Amino acid sequence: MDTEARRIIEDCYQQAVTTLRDHRDQLGRLAHALLEGETLDEDDAYAAAGIDRGTAPAAVAAGVRQPTPRRPRTRQPPLAQGPPWANR
Repeated sequence: MDTEARRIIEDCYQQAVTTLRDHRDQLGRLAHALLEGETLDEDDAYAAAGIDRGTAPAAVAAGVRQPTPRRPRTRQPPLAQGPPWANR
């Protein structure tokens, strides 16, 4: 039983690492957008990663998702002195 559980965990780990490596460029764009704006809504996250919402895996699987009109993004100013909990 322990051997089987370990095999499942190792298989899942390898699948996660492969997925992250395969999508490294999208992760980089998403991280860059988060560093610039601190927060992203769903539409902004898809756009930053370069993913069309209508063809995203979850949308295709559900068969219901189509791109939605983008709303104007309100930009929040960056934290001047870091996060609030760091000033304590």
